[in-house]
Amino acid sequence: SRAMPVLTLCCVIVAQMLRMTRPAVIDQLQAPYIEMVRLKGASATRLVLFHALPNAIGPIANAVALSLSYLLGGVIISETIFNY
Repeated sequence: SRAMPVLTLCCVIVAQMLRMTRPAVIDQLQAPYIEMVRLKGASATRLVLFHALPNAIGPIANAVALSLSYLLGGVIISETIFNY
């Protein structure tokens, strides 16, 4: 019974985070230092997970901070609805 409000709030936030993460990582993958990592022979997974993603955290963290107000308001509304 407690899982439904959590799923309701998380679906929206996860979708928003994915929409923010993808362009941030793509932007990092076009940076000059990624070319050097490719030339050194790093795999695509290593390139994204260890090089591009950590450098793309800035915009993602900004979006998470902006989402906190939505979560706080959404918790009150969804808990009230699911209590009925």
